Amino acid sequence: MNNVQKKDNNFIIHNKEIRRISMTEDESNTQKSNKILRQVLYILVFLLSASNVILLYLLTFGCNEKENYENTATSSNAYLMERDVLIKKINSLEEEINQMVQKNRELVEDNIELQNTLKLAAEAGIKPQNYKKFSGFSIRTELERGEYVGRFIGTAYTPSEDECGNNLGITYSGEPIMAGISLAVDLEHWPIGTIFFIKGLGYGVAMDTGEAIKGRNRFDFAVFDKRFAKLLGYRSWDVYLVKIGDGNIDFQF
Repeated sequence: MNNVQKKDNNFIIHNKEIRRISMTEDESNTQKSNKILRQVLYILVFLLSASNVILLYLLTFGCNEKENYENTATSSNAYLMERDVLIKKINSLEEEINQMVQKNRELVEDNIELQNTLKLAAEAGIKPQNYKKFSGFSIRTELERGEYVGRFIGTAYTPSEDECGNNLGITYSGEPIMAGISLAVDLEHWPIGTIFFIKGLGYGVAMDTGEAIKGRNRFDFAVFDKRFAKLLGYRSWDVYLVKIGDGNIDFQF
């Protein structure tokens, strides 16, 4: 009996020891699990905090980049506008230069043609001072050359009675003949007062007409001297229309 009790007691003690050890192990495992869980939580908290910091950085960086992009876009637009303005100015300057070059070329050509005409006048013994200065215009720069209207057949006439139809030197317009200015034209095509630029002769005003002056591309140029008129002869001239007339002679061109 005693042996049985001893065995039972030993068994009970053994079971208690096993339970104690088991409980100790469970507590140890629980503590380890809790420790691991805390570590995991710490890591998660750290990662969450880090992600928030990264997100905040990205948001800040994104805003800065957006602002920089907008500033860059604004600067680019301003640059493009300035570039367009400069291009327009350059194009305008180029156009002005081309116009100046063209005008200079025209002046050179006009001068050559006028020199040739003056040589003919000199052969006829005519001096430039024999011609009166016309108050309407006197120099090339006061009027533009105008629109080119073609090659005209030109002759010359003098204020003499046999050529002018009267001994007073009065034109069809009622104004006196102005040598070097007055032109006889076909009034069906060019009204009185029309201003031309004739390359080699200069500016002329439609003030007269005549039976032999027929057609659009025909004129008679008034000069002083018959010999000079013959030297000018019957030839073609480049003619430009400066201003169409209204039937009257306007001395304030």
